Amino acid sequence: MGTNILVYPVILSKDGDGYFVTVPDFTINTEGKDIADAIAMARDAIGLNILQLEANNVTVPEPYSQYFQVQDDDILTLVDIDITDYRNKYENRTVKKNCTIPYRVNNPNL
Repeated sequence: MGTNILVYPVILSKDGDGYFVTVPDFTINTEGKDIADAIAMARDAIGLNILQLEANNVTVPEPYSQYFQVQDDDILTLVDIDITDYRNKYENRTVKKNCTIPYRVNNPNL
């Protein structure tokens, strides 16, 4: 099983005590409390968007597919995501399910 590492540009804009994050290729935004958190949130937003696009049979945008401008005080950086690893983590998350069984199965001593 090969890896599929994608790298997208993101713009971090100082916003109060944290950072506002723009991911131009997906036209999405997120935020983080510091630079590390902002990058982690960007990676998660990119991963979720890729999975959603794939589920809807929509082509995933290429990096730098959208024009964007950076303001003087913004930080332009790159965020990588191993989409194979992300997909595996997302698909292997636990899901709570409730199930109903007959009373006698739950109480075998009756």
